[in-house]
Amino acid sequence: MNIALHKNGRMALWIAAYLFAGWLIGRATSDDVQGWYQGLTKPALNPPDYVFPVVWTALYVMIAIAGAKLFEYRKSPAGRVCCTLFILQTLMNWLWSFIFFEWHLLDVAFGWILALILIVATLILKAAGHVRIAAYLLIPYLFWIAFASYLSGFIWLNN
Repeated sequence: MNIALHKNGRMALWIAAYLFAGWLIGRATSDDVQGWYQGLTKPALNPPDYVFPVVWTALYVMIAIAGAKLFEYRKSPAGRVCCTLFILQTLMNWLWSFIFFEWHLLDVAFGWILALILIVATLILKAAGHVRIAAYLLIPYLFWIAFASYLSGFIWLNN
């Protein structure tokens, strides 16, 4: 089997799995997004609703590619650290939606996303020395969750 084809197949599985998880989370939280969330006071810079799935789809593709690249180096000590941070940030990312939208724990969600920012920033710094493309792919995600922390903090303080 061609090694490039094998790697591309693995990459496609990473992307499909990440997008499927995002879709499942979106379905699980959609009632609260369409109901409870719509009634909240939001900041002036809150994007229109259609922006979120577009941005998250693009980010999840980049995050999945970064994860696939990082896991190619999982057997080295630095690779293990990066993979652990990657798994941790993934779980925290996915849980945030439930903390915020499903359980309405606005204060916890704000602290959670601040911790997520620190973990993703650390992952980028660690990955930059080993798998530079993974670090680059995670930078837009870091900026988006920093913006999301602004939205989350505003919503917590004003609702």
